Amino acid sequence: MTDKEIMNRFLFGGRVTYRGKHYHVLEVNHLKNTYTLELQHGSERVTDVKASECEPYD
Repeated sequence: MTDKEIMNRFLFGGRVTYRGKHYHVLEVNHLKNTYTLELQHGSERVTDVKASECEPYD
């Protein structure tokens, strides 16, 4: 994914796939240009994920 695509999912809602699991975009770190993801239907959080590591999930 591109930064623009993942930012749209952060702003307007939507999920992404990261390492085979579905996550919501929870936070944006503009200094590092990374994202924090939270597992769908769970409380697991993954930090410092780059947009290029994610795939769209619709």
